Amino acid sequence: MPEFQRGFVWKATQVRDLAESLWLDFPVGSLLLWNSDTHQEERVARDGVTPALWIVDGQQRTTALAILFGRKPYWWGSADDWNKIQKRYDIRFDVAAKNESHFVVANAAIRKTKGDR
Repeated sequence: MPEFQRGFVWKATQVRDLAESLWLDFPVGSLLLWNSDTHQEERVARDGVTPALWIVDGQQRTTALAILFGRKPYWWGSADDWNKIQKRYDIRFDVAAKNESHFVVANAAIRKTKGDR
């Protein structure tokens, strides 16, 4: 992630909407990547690999996908902050949904529900 990128600002409903769009096979836009072969950032990725491609456009979507898959991206700061984000952006798929939206942002009532649903 280049230094000029803003932090993650999407609301939980926007992450939910991205999941729904992907489920319904709607276009979600493209990513713009910067090939930095000639310019390397001073910062080293947490996994020890210096990235050759940097996200210029699509950082919000990319981070939202990381949240949905439960995988902390290397550009994210601390694990504690990531764990808080994971709890805050608790997106669930409702297999028994009667309306069009199958994805919901979990609330206290949903988290307390027992059983298969």
